[in-house]
Amino acid sequence: MSGHVRNATALIAMENRRDIISLYTPGAEGSNDSAHRFADEVVSSLQQVIYTLDGRWSPSSKKPPAVIIEDHTFYQMPSTDSAIRLASKSTADLFGTTSASLAAAKLIELAGDTRNLPALQERLGKLHARTAIAYERLLDLLLIHPATLRIEWAGPLGEQNAAELNVHQLQAGFSYLNETIEKKDMIHFTGSLITMNTAKRRFRMESEEGVLYKGGLSDTVRQQYPEGSNTLAFPVRAEASIERRTIYKPRLDREAITDTLVELDTHPGLDIQETLFALRELYNRLASTTGSDSDYAFNTLISMDDYSELAALVNQLLDSNPSKGARRALDPADLPAVYELLTAGRPIGNLAEFDTRLVAEDQDGYDSGSRTVGRAEREKAAAALLKLTTAAYPYIRMLLKRLLRMIDALEAADG
Repeated sequence: MSGHVRNATALIAMENRRDIISLYTPGAEGSNDSAHRFADEVVSSLQQVIYTLDGRWSPSSKKPPAVIIEDHTFYQMPSTDSAIRLASKSTADLFGTTSASLAAAKLIELAGDTRNLPALQERLGKLHARTAIAYERLLDLLLIHPATLRIEWAGPLGEQNAAELNVHQLQAGFSYLNETIEKKDMIHFTGSLITMNTAKRRFRMESEEGVLYKGGLSDTVRQQYPEGSNTLAFPVRAEASIERRTIYKPRLDREAITDTLVELDTHPGLDIQETLFALRELYNRLASTTGSDSDYAFNTLISMDDYSELAALVNQLLDSNPSKGARRALDPADLPAVYELLTAGRPIGNLAEFDTRLVAEDQDGYDSGSRTVGRAEREKAAAALLKLTTAAYPYIRMLLKRLLRMIDALEAADG
């Protein structure tokens, strides 16, 4: 474009005290209907970009406020040099600028930065996301007639700025703005299923590490739990596999994350670490009350509390998923053997049920209910305890060996 035309455009801007934007694109050349339609579309698209460059447009509002439309409206001027030429509706104030001058200057800077993608990314990082969206639409439209593009701005004080983009730069800018990077990751974890609504395809779940996941349900999970929450008592411990879909838009420097629950097992088995801790505690307490072969008759005892706690843990393991968690780590022979040793009516259970207070040394006697336990009764109780201890001792030794095997297996599984 010649300097004569550029000076003439600047002169028009100064004489009319308006901002003038000129855009040179081959699609607007000619007087046919196709050229007119293309020019109208470019003007509309360009106008939208200008609106977005005013910081008063709140991110929460879908449409530009009336004040922005009033301050930044441009109208198309007649042109004799094959350019789309726009003039600001607002005129210059006492300082020689219009209400649209700043946005018009930003538009030229944005176009200039399109020649360098890092500069474009930095520029868009300072602007609202809707600017990137509107600018992408403008470049897409201009690429209908791919050719070198020139855009200029002339202000009321005679200031000028311009940017020229070749086809490669236009295409590169559009490709960057239009780019979407998508990746999928599988996340496997055990945690607490807080809610699940199969009708609405939604779930909320918290991992054992305290990470909260929420999102949609896959068809597989919905078919697995056709009755939805009616079959589950929340919260429920479960194993889960989540497909995380991450979409990144470089133009916005933002990412959107969508989680979908693709696998769910509400019978995951007992936690290995928790089970290991409980078994260690019980083993240590039982071992501390079990004497050697020479003094077992006096020292071998098992409290009802320890017996009940161990029996409850064994029952939990037996009821758990055999292919998951702590149950999976154990030798299949150990758990039934321990269950058999703890069965009510067997020697260990009989010993645990014995009330050891009956043999306690008390100078004043032991008040058991409404009667005092005398020395004769204590001696009789001691004899009964000795008999129970003698019968239970070999079984307690077997129990301790089995428990130790289970502890070793869980330690190996825990790594």
